[in-house]
Amino acid sequence: MAGKSVDKNGPSAVIKAYLIAYNAASIVGWANAQWLLVDSLSNTGGDFSKSYEASGWLVTVVQTCAILEVLHSALGFVRSPIMTTLMQIFSRLLLVWGVLHIYDDQSIRGHPAYTTMVIAWTITEMVRYSYYGLNLVGEVPSILLWCRYNFFWVLYPLGAGSEWILLMKARHGAYQLGGSILYWLYVIQGVVYFPGFYILYTHMIKQRQSYVSKPSAAKSKSA
Repeated sequence: MAGKSVDKNGPSAVIKAYLIAYNAASIVGWANAQWLLVDSLSNTGGDFSKSYEASGWLVTVVQTCAILEVLHSALGFVRSPIMTTLMQIFSRLLLVWGVLHIYDDQSIRGHPAYTTMVIAWTITEMVRYSYYGLNLVGEVPSILLWCRYNFFWVLYPLGAGSEWILLMKARHGAYQLGGSILYWLYVIQGVVYFPGFYILYTHMIKQRQSYVSKPSAAKSKSA
């Protein structure tokens, strides 16, 4: 995504500085989104129905800014395949714009799945961007590596499952908002979630196996 260089010599100084700044800004954005969510839950006694009202705008902004990652891949700033990056970004943009933004409906915005989705997203992204940013600097703490290669066991199913629930709930009102095109977009995306999740989840498992098999002295330098 945002922090792996194209070749063994790494990105140029300007691109490297930009990617470090991008990762840092993303960490701040997701951390603030999580704070807004947690603060809302704390102040409302755990009322899930208020979560979107408190954090939805920032989640939408930060996730929309992730479109830059497609550009990073297209320009060769990072090694991530452009189609994989595009699919991941599109999936989330469909949620924040094509479901949550257009549906002024508490049965969707106020559903507990929104809260669990944002919890999974924020933790995942704070770990991911921290990993990429520090990897560019040249030193990744072992605790961050452990988080990256262990948190996904729970966070990936939690996030993907929450996204799927919201998508399926939105499907019922799709005809009123966008007709059959929007309805079938939701249905197709809902079906694609299963193989897409399998590919992403097994990819992380393979990465974790690779990380675990490395000598401990080299782990802090792994990319």
